[in-house]
Amino acid sequence: MSKFINRLLASAVLIAGMSGTAAADVAPAYSYVWNRSAPDGNLNVQPNSYAQQLNKLTISLDTQTDVLGFSAEFLAGNTISNDGFWLVVNNGPNPVGIANELAILYGDVANGRITAYAYNGQNSPNSWQAPTAPLAVYNNAITKSGSTYSFSVDATALNALNVGPNWRGVDIGPNVGVWYHFSDNSAYTYYANGDIKSQSGTYVYADTTGNGVPGQVTCPSGTVYNPTTGTCTTGGGGGGQVPEPASIALLGLGLGVLGLAKRRR
Repeated sequence: MSKFINRLLASAVLIAGMSGTAAADVAPAYSYVWNRSAPDGNLNVQPNSYAQQLNKLTISLDTQTDVLGFSAEFLAGNTISNDGFWLVVNNGPNPVGIANELAILYGDVANGRITAYAYNGQNSPNSWQAPTAPLAVYNNAITKSGSTYSFSVDATALNALNVGPNWRGVDIGPNVGVWYHFSDNSAYTYYANGDIKSQSGTYVYADTTGNGVPGQVTCPSGTVYNPTTGTCTTGGGGGGQVPEPASIALLGLGLGVLGLAKRRR
């Protein structure tokens, strides 16, 4: 009988302790969405060009998993089979002028391929020439559907590279800076090592202005965003958690068993 009581008491205390476990912080996801039907004024879309065919732009980054999501939707009737683009995203202002901190992604829509390099900060279509070795190659990454192309890539390895002391790779957060240039007549060729040999096309721009645009924050279910720490938390802020009713009941059960054990002695 005493062994049974000891086990019951230990289980009650263990469960009560688990119920009162301290809150854990997790990293949020950030996103930016631009719609032609309701432009926010923060995206500078090149006038009198193919850029005016852009209907919706969606960019997201889950900072817990480093998964970057991107979608470019064009007005109905546009053929995207020969489109191409280069993209740099930043947690802050437009990335132009920020050298060797961020990745530049070259998208070959026809072949579904994304090639990543260290962005040299220049406003040039040939930022991939410095350095000449790709940091990452994502094959079959781009999906085409109607007048939309999109991709979702895991940038964990890319972001972890030791490119320089300030390297961030793919980075968006409370502020989103976008440098997105694209073409409807691009063509890419490659070397055997995956490096871009040549790329051509008439490129237009859709870039953020100023200090970046506010990113929309998404937290996992059951958590709330804490702007002070920049994380999602299950706690209610300072101080310890109030014990849950189940924790109190279990603790009472444990104390009751302990009293019973003393009386039986």
